Amino acid sequence: SARLFWLWFAANSSIAAIVFGTIIFALGVSLRQAIVATLAGVALSFIPLGLGTLAGKRSGQPTMVISRATFGVVGNILPALLALFSRLFWAAALLWILGAGAADILSGARLDGGFTNQQLTLIVMALGFVVAVVIAYFGYALIAIAQLIVSIVSALSIIGFIALTAKYLDLGTALTTPDGPWILVITGAVLVFSFVGLAWANSGAEVARYQRPGGSGVASMLWATFGAALPSFILIGYGALLTASNHTLAHNIAADPLD
Repeated sequence: SARLFWLWFAANSSIAAIVFGTIIFALGVSLRQAIVATLAGVALSFIPLGLGTLAGKRSGQPTMVISRATFGVVGNILPALLALFSRLFWAAALLWILGAGAADILSGARLDGGFTNQQLTLIVMALGFVVAVVIAYFGYALIAIAQLIVSIVSALSIIGFIALTAKYLDLGTALTTPDGPWILVITGAVLVFSFVGLAWANSGAEVARYQRPGGSGVASMLWATFGAALPSFILIGYGALLTASNHTLAHNIAADPLD
């Protein structure tokens, strides 16, 4: 069951989640309200991720096959199409973040090799797409190894990012922002839930279906949801803290989050 932790940790440990913390704080809430919204959104995400994990473990089937039991074979076409479109959207968005982020870093370090920023973005996106297809082709065994490596690299990157940016933190300044309307906390929680729980709701069974049917369902649910929630909570919460501590930095993050 512990394997589910790094399978989900890798998928949710993008530094881009920092921007969500900025967005939540920019709604007009205080730091404590932003943290509460993040915690609530992550907690709500336990429901679809946990139930999807349990269903996949018990049946040994992917999510969009399991859903036939609810919608029927023909009725399942609509949720299957919604799942397809959402996955294509997230795949495109993640590839763009990869390409644009790498291009900015290479250009800033003067390692662009004579290529323009746009050309670098397209090159990195193409390479990322090829790597994803190769890993997907070889299936779960390679995915499990790749996700373990990505989890380790991501965890080290998160620690390094926090260490490099800790000088911008000012808890005294961060706590001076007064509370906003608590209805905005619900808005923030919905944003976090959409980013963590809802985006992955139709993928919960995909990796859990390789778990032993006789193993603990509770353990599988907890490892999967904890792996998805931990990096999200840390990064989104830290983004809110950075924003509350330094309004100039907050403006810059909002204007150009990748930079």
